[in-house]
Amino acid sequence: MHKKILISCLVIMAMLLIALPVSADSNELDVFEFENVYQYDIDTYEKTISYKNMKVVIKDAENLDLFLDGKNYENLKYEKQFSNEFNTTLISASGEIDDQNSVYVRLVYDKKENANGNIVLTRRHEALPNEFNKDLSSNVLETKEYIRFAAIEPIDLKTLANGVEKNTVQGIPDPISKMSLMASGDLPVVKSYKYSNYMYGGVFWNTNYIATGSSVVQLKFSPLYGTLNTWTDPYGRRGTLIKDQSMVISTNATYSFVGSGPKGSTQPTVDNPNNPRNVTIKAAYRGVGVTVTLPLGSNNSISPGISANWNLKRQYLDFVDSRRGDLDQYYLEGITTITGAGRSTEVSTSATVEIGAMYYFGNIPAQDVILRDSFDIPRFTASIVSE
Repeated sequence: MHKKILISCLVIMAMLLIALPVSADSNELDVFEFENVYQYDIDTYEKTISYKNMKVVIKDAENLDLFLDGKNYENLKYEKQFSNEFNTTLISASGEIDDQNSVYVRLVYDKKENANGNIVLTRRHEALPNEFNKDLSSNVLETKEYIRFAAIEPIDLKTLANGVEKNTVQGIPDPISKMSLMASGDLPVVKSYKYSNYMYGGVFWNTNYIATGSSVVQLKFSPLYGTLNTWTDPYGRRGTLIKDQSMVISTNATYSFVGSGPKGSTQPTVDNPNNPRNVTIKAAYRGVGVTVTLPLGSNNSISPGISANWNLKRQYLDFVDSRRGDLDQYYLEGITTITGAGRSTEVSTSATVEIGAMYYFGNIPAQDVILRDSFDIPRFTASIVSE
């Protein structure tokens, strides 16, 4: 009798154990742990701060947690992209830490033990009287912290970034001859342009002059694949850009009227000028145009005025679209109003573009690198004509 009771109790206990929910510490959770973690200077790619440890926990199909030296960033929304050509996976996640801070994560791997990637922490604070603020329309300054992590790091980050930059293509023809106007969506007159390390930037108008009243302005940006497509290390080994896991992360562009002449005021294109909720940009993939809508707020913002600004922190514009077409270019547009017919005006344009680029090597793990391109498009002078 006692044996039967004991056996019955053991069976019930086993059934209860099976029915218990799995603990959050279960091995079924997808966990990535790193000890090779450091902050770096985005201009030089030199290491500045070392971290003891870092962990990424994939909680479900939408959310992950990031743990970095005792700081927890929970419930970051993520997307997963798999490249059939290179057998690599990209996990990109972002989220608000609080009203002043946000985080963006790129984690890549071919095998879990080869995982590596980058973190961008964006911090906002009120400008102090002695702080230099480029955006004259705002008293809020933004700073970014760049963090690199890797299970193993067979390529030094500085060497990787320098290897991409050294492939810069020289002697590229005028952009107006590269693609038909109908395909590209360009306004007919290129006023000024610049080929930088990784991006082309140009200013386009309808005419050579600027008309009184309202005129359309167009800032065009194009990835320089001739530079980006390959990476070469000091030993001549080459890495290949995985386009369908690379993207434009952010663009910060300023279009300003400068000098002693008349100054126009530019309103970046939004969904509703009276009650703007979204900023709209245009993109072209193999000549096919699409409109991209980005919600306005702390993540993406615009500033109209004499010094108009587009600050798209969460742009996330893929290099390859769903039809497998490459990104040709994208456009920031606005409307300028100006007076002063018969006089001349001077315009200055600058931009900072951040690219998330993933490279495949074959003999070593795929590597992720954030490339930042800051450049000034040459100033130009134009006549103001009454229309």
